Amino acid sequence: MTYRLVVRDEVDTDLIETEGWYESKQTGKGTIILCAITSVFANLRHGSSPYPGFLTSLFTG
Repeated sequence: MTYRLVVRDEVDTDLIETEGWYESKQTGKGTIILCAITSVFANLRHGSSPYPGFLTSLFTG
C-alpha cells in the first residue's frame, strides 16, 4: 500500500516542547519519547508499520 504522510511545520515545535515537558517530569523520559517518535517516522519512511501498542510500553514502569 502506498500512502503520503504530510507533517506540518508545527510538529518540530510540538516535539521540542513535549521532550522538555517529559524531561522535566523525569530525567531521560523526554529523550525516550523523542527517540520513540523518531523511530515511528523512520519506520513510516521505510514502509514499515510500527507494532501496535509501542507507545503504551513507554508509559508503564
